[in-house]
Amino acid sequence: MKGIYFVEKGKLKVLSKAFDGSEKIIRLVAPGMILGHRGLHAKHYPISAESLTDAIVTFMPLPTFVDMLKANPEMAVYLINFMSDELRDTELRMKNLLILDPKIRIAIILTQLIDTFGYDKKSTKNLLSFTLSRADLANMGGTTYETVIRTLALFKNNKLISLEGKEIAILNEKKLRELASGVEK
Repeated sequence: MKGIYFVEKGKLKVLSKAFDGSEKIIRLVAPGMILGHRGLHAKHYPISAESLTDAIVTFMPLPTFVDMLKANPEMAVYLINFMSDELRDTELRMKNLLILDPKIRIAIILTQLIDTFGYDKKSTKNLLSFTLSRADLANMGGTTYETVIRTLALFKNNKLISLEGKEIAILNEKKLRELASGVEK
Protein backbone atom coordinates (compact mmCIF):
# COMPACT_ATOMS: atom_id res chain seq x y z
CA MET A 1 0.00 0.00 0.00
CA LYS A 2 1.64 3.18 -1.15
CA GLY A 3 -1.22 5.70 -1.07
CA ILE A 4 -4.76 6.81 -1.73
CA TYR A 5 -6.37 7.69 -5.05
CA PHE A 6 -9.03 10.37 -5.49
CA VAL A 7 -11.30 9.86 -8.49
CA GLU A 8 -11.77 13.13 -10.35
CA LYS A 9 -13.36 11.76 -13.53
CA GLY A 10 -14.58 8.40 -14.75
CA LYS A 11 -16.23 5.24 -13.59
CA LEU A 12 -14.31 2.32 -12.07
CA LYS A 13 -14.88 -1.05 -10.49
CA VAL A 14 -12.95 -2.29 -7.45
CA LEU A 15 -11.91 -5.94 -7.62
CA SER A 16 -10.77 -8.44 -5.02
CA LYS A 17 -9.04 -11.72 -5.83
CA ALA A 18 -10.92 -14.81 -4.68
CA PHE A 19 -9.18 -17.96 -3.46
CA ASP A 20 -9.67 -19.59 -6.87
CA GLY A 21 -7.83 -16.72 -8.58
CA SER A 22 -10.95 -15.14 -10.05
CA GLU A 23 -11.72 -11.50 -9.40
CA LYS A 24 -14.94 -10.39 -7.73
CA ILE A 25 -16.35 -6.88 -8.05
CA ILE A 26 -16.71 -5.46 -4.56
CA ARG A 27 -17.84 -1.93 -5.37
CA LEU A 28 -18.35 0.70 -8.03
CA VAL A 29 -16.57 4.06 -7.94
CA ALA A 30 -17.65 7.41 -9.37
CA PRO A 31 -16.06 10.88 -9.34
CA GLY A 32 -15.60 12.26 -5.83
CA MET A 33 -14.88 8.84 -4.33
CA ILE A 34 -11.58 7.40 -3.10
CA LEU A 35 -9.62 4.22 -3.74
CA GLY A 36 -6.99 2.51 -1.61
CA HIS A 37 -8.47 3.28 1.79
CA ARG A 38 -9.18 -0.39 2.56
CA GLY A 39 -5.49 -1.13 2.77
CA LEU A 40 -4.42 1.83 4.89
CA HIS A 41 -2.29 -0.24 7.29
CA ALA A 42 -1.54 -3.24 5.09
CA LYS A 43 1.78 -3.91 3.43
CA HIS A 44 0.03 -5.88 0.70
CA TYR A 45 -3.66 -5.78 -0.04
CA PRO A 46 -5.09 -7.91 -2.88
CA ILE A 47 -7.49 -5.25 -4.17
CA SER A 48 -7.29 -3.60 -7.56
CA ALA A 49 -9.36 -1.18 -9.59
CA GLU A 50 -10.24 -1.25 -13.26
CA SER A 51 -11.45 1.71 -15.23
CA LEU A 52 -14.82 1.26 -16.93
CA THR A 53 -14.51 4.59 -18.75
CA ASP A 54 -11.75 7.12 -19.32
CA ALA A 55 -10.71 8.25 -15.86
CA ILE A 56 -8.58 10.79 -14.07
CA VAL A 57 -7.35 9.84 -10.60
CA THR A 58 -5.04 11.76 -8.30
CA PHE A 59 -2.53 9.85 -6.18
CA MET A 60 -1.64 10.96 -2.66
CA PRO A 61 1.25 9.15 -0.93
CA LEU A 62 0.22 7.40 2.28
CA PRO A 63 2.42 9.50 4.63
CA THR A 64 0.92 12.70 3.19
CA PHE A 65 -2.61 11.30 3.54
CA VAL A 66 -2.00 10.25 7.17
CA ASP A 67 -0.55 13.70 7.97
CA MET A 68 -3.65 15.28 6.40
CA LEU A 69 -5.92 13.14 8.60
CA LYS A 70 -3.96 14.08 11.72
CA ALA A 71 -4.20 17.79 10.87
CA ASN A 72 -7.85 17.72 9.84
CA PRO A 73 -10.19 16.01 12.34
CA GLU A 74 -13.23 16.64 10.10
CA MET A 75 -11.56 14.68 7.30
CA ALA A 76 -10.70 11.87 9.72
CA VAL A 77 -14.31 11.68 10.92
CA TYR A 78 -15.53 11.76 7.30
CA LEU A 79 -13.22 8.84 6.46
CA ILE A 80 -14.39 6.86 9.50
CA ASN A 81 -18.03 7.41 8.49
CA PHE A 82 -17.28 6.54 4.86
CA MET A 83 -15.51 3.31 5.85
CA SER A 84 -18.29 2.44 8.30
CA ASP A 85 -20.92 2.89 5.57
CA GLU A 86 -18.84 0.82 3.18
CA LEU A 87 -18.42 -1.96 5.76
CA ARG A 88 -22.18 -1.99 6.38
CA ASP A 89 -22.82 -2.16 2.61
CA THR A 90 -20.36 -5.04 2.28
CA GLU A 91 -21.99 -6.96 5.14
CA LEU A 92 -25.43 -6.45 3.59
CA ARG A 93 -24.16 -7.56 0.19
CA MET A 94 -22.70 -10.75 1.67
CA LYS A 95 -25.99 -11.48 3.43
CA ASN A 96 -27.90 -10.80 0.22
CA LEU A 97 -25.68 -13.19 -1.74
CA LEU A 98 -26.53 -15.93 0.70
CA ILE A 99 -30.28 -15.49 1.06
CA LEU A 100 -31.81 -13.41 -1.71
CA ASP A 101 -33.29 -14.55 -4.99
CA PRO A 102 -31.06 -13.63 -7.96
CA LYS A 103 -33.74 -11.34 -9.42
CA ILE A 104 -33.67 -9.25 -6.22
CA ARG A 105 -29.85 -9.16 -6.34
CA ILE A 106 -29.96 -7.92 -9.96
CA ALA A 107 -32.53 -5.27 -8.97
CA ILE A 108 -30.18 -4.17 -6.16
CA ILE A 109 -27.30 -3.84 -8.63
CA LEU A 110 -29.43 -1.79 -11.03
CA THR A 111 -30.38 0.58 -8.19
CA GLN A 112 -26.68 0.80 -7.24
CA LEU A 113 -25.90 1.82 -10.82
CA ILE A 114 -28.54 4.55 -10.57
CA ASP A 115 -27.21 5.74 -7.20
CA THR A 116 -23.51 5.58 -8.12
CA PHE A 117 -23.44 6.69 -11.76
CA GLY A 118 -26.90 8.19 -12.33
CA TYR A 119 -28.71 8.59 -15.61
CA ASP A 120 -27.34 9.71 -18.96
CA LYS A 121 -28.09 13.44 -19.00
CA LYS A 122 -28.36 13.42 -22.81
CA SER A 123 -31.07 10.73 -22.84
CA THR A 124 -34.78 11.29 -22.41
CA LYS A 125 -35.37 7.57 -21.70
CA ASN A 126 -33.83 7.25 -18.20
CA LEU A 127 -30.89 5.47 -19.78
CA LEU A 128 -28.24 4.56 -17.20
CA SER A 129 -25.15 6.71 -17.65
CA PHE A 130 -23.15 3.47 -17.54
CA THR A 131 -24.38 -0.09 -17.97
CA LEU A 132 -22.16 -2.86 -16.67
CA SER A 133 -21.54 -5.80 -18.98
CA ARG A 134 -23.80 -8.79 -18.40
CA ALA A 135 -20.74 -10.68 -17.11
CA ASP A 136 -20.03 -7.91 -14.56
CA LEU A 137 -23.69 -7.92 -13.47
CA ALA A 138 -23.39 -11.69 -12.91
CA ASN A 139 -20.12 -11.19 -11.01
CA MET A 140 -21.60 -8.57 -8.68
CA GLY A 141 -24.81 -10.55 -8.22
CA GLY A 142 -23.08 -13.83 -7.48
CA THR A 143 -25.00 -15.53 -10.26
CA THR A 144 -24.52 -16.71 -13.83
CA TYR A 145 -24.51 -14.81 -17.11
CA GLU A 146 -27.59 -16.80 -18.20
CA THR A 147 -29.50 -15.86 -15.05
CA VAL A 148 -28.72 -12.18 -15.69
CA ILE A 149 -30.04 -12.47 -19.27
CA ARG A 150 -33.25 -14.19 -18.07
CA THR A 151 -33.72 -11.67 -15.24
CA LEU A 152 -33.26 -8.66 -17.53
CA ALA A 153 -35.79 -10.19 -19.94
CA LEU A 154 -38.22 -10.65 -17.04
CA PHE A 155 -37.69 -7.03 -15.93
CA LYS A 156 -38.29 -5.92 -19.52
CA ASN A 157 -41.51 -7.96 -19.75
CA ASN A 158 -42.64 -6.47 -16.41
CA LYS A 159 -41.88 -2.98 -17.80
CA LEU A 160 -39.28 -2.18 -15.12
CA ILE A 161 -36.57 -1.62 -17.74
CA SER A 162 -36.09 -1.43 -21.46
CA LEU A 163 -33.05 -2.65 -23.31
CA GLU A 164 -31.43 -0.34 -25.84
CA GLY A 165 -28.86 -2.70 -27.35
CA LYS A 166 -26.52 -3.45 -24.44
CA GLU A 167 -27.67 -0.34 -22.55
CA ILE A 168 -30.40 -0.38 -19.89
CA ALA A 169 -33.09 2.26 -19.45
CA ILE A 170 -35.08 2.32 -16.23
CA LEU A 171 -38.83 2.55 -16.88
CA ASN A 172 -40.12 2.20 -13.33
CA GLU A 173 -37.52 3.12 -10.72
CA LYS A 174 -40.04 2.99 -7.86
CA LYS A 175 -41.02 -0.63 -8.56
CA LEU A 176 -37.39 -1.58 -9.19
CA ARG A 177 -36.44 -0.16 -5.77
CA GLU A 178 -39.37 -1.99 -4.14
CA LEU A 179 -38.14 -5.23 -5.68
CA ALA A 180 -34.57 -4.46 -4.57
CA SER A 181 -35.78 -3.94 -1.01
CA GLY A 182 -37.68 -7.24 -1.14
CA VAL A 183 -41.06 -5.50 -1.12
CA GLU A 184 -43.12 -6.70 -4.07
CA LYS A 185 -46.48 -5.02 -4.53
